[in-house]
Amino acid sequence: CYPNSFFPTTSKDAAPYIKETDEHTTGCSDGYCACSVDAAPKTVIKVGQDVDWPPYAFKDENGTLQGFGKDMADGMTALCSADLEFQVVQAKWSDCWTSTNGGSVGAKLEDGTLDACTTYTHTRGVRDDLLEFSNSMLKDNRPAGLISLLRMGKPLVDGQDDLNGKRVIDVGGWAPTADTIVDVENKCTNTKYSTNLTMVVPDQDGNDAAMQLLRNGGGDVMYLYADQAEKYQCAAGETKDSWNCSLWAGFGTEYAYIQTGKFGYALNGTTLAMAKKGTGVAAVVDGCLADFMETEEYYNLCVKHGLVDTCYPNSFF
Repeated sequence: CYPNSFFPTTSKDAAPYIKETDEHTTGCSDGYCACSVDAAPKTVIKVGQDVDWPPYAFKDENGTLQGFGKDMADGMTALCSADLEFQVVQAKWSDCWTSTNGGSVGAKLEDGTLDACTTYTHTRGVRDDLLEFSNSMLKDNRPAGLISLLRMGKPLVDGQDDLNGKRVIDVGGWAPTADTIVDVENKCTNTKYSTNLTMVVPDQDGNDAAMQLLRNGGGDVMYLYADQAEKYQCAAGETKDSWNCSLWAGFGTEYAYIQTGKFGYALNGTTLAMAKKGTGVAAVVDGCLADFMETEEYYNLCVKHGLVDTCYPNSFF
């Protein structure tokens, strides 16, 4: 209406739809954008990886961080640079996840020094209870297995053994986690293992500590990735900074897998980001991850690291 002397005096602002655009000052929050709207701040995600897991996470001869996980993060930064940036840094796997108290979030993931860790398998059990995972960047290609020492070419524990009364050594801090032994079955008998077994976790996390314990007689079998021993083979006289070559020598003569192909422990494959539950990191990552996995660059990375068979094929495969 047109106010006259009987209308109350008011200082109420004009309705926003009446204002000219250059009079709007509240961004877009009231539904009416100003002429210039500041972009939302870029999300920076600091991602940790260790260096003893080629081709997923390792260092080259110059000491530079490398791996499929890092290359994925760098590629996603380039693709989604307006909104998202990944900063990949070296960390211990135990900074991300540890076997302490049956499985715990690592200290640097817990306190926020790291926002996420990369190349972790999304497993069942306590890890899934305490952490959130992005979608996988590789198929569920990491079956578990059991290793036994050999004597005169034969395993000390037979592949058909139900592990009743046996001591099963877990690789602390790594998948498959100790609590998932109940989720896998014996692939010779197609039955679950006995509940009367003892899981043994070494004092130190990592594959070397578990293998040392097995060789020292601290357990009967070792529960680990089914390709772990093969990946840790070294040429004659070769040494590695990230694992003890001599511990893993004798594959097929001193020790061997008595069980392989155990997928029951996992919920999904190798993930780009594992984060503390409730942080929302997985949701932030997944959109860009899906977009990147449709690119030719994703295919190129799969070729570079010899992972074509375990990548998710797109139109460039």
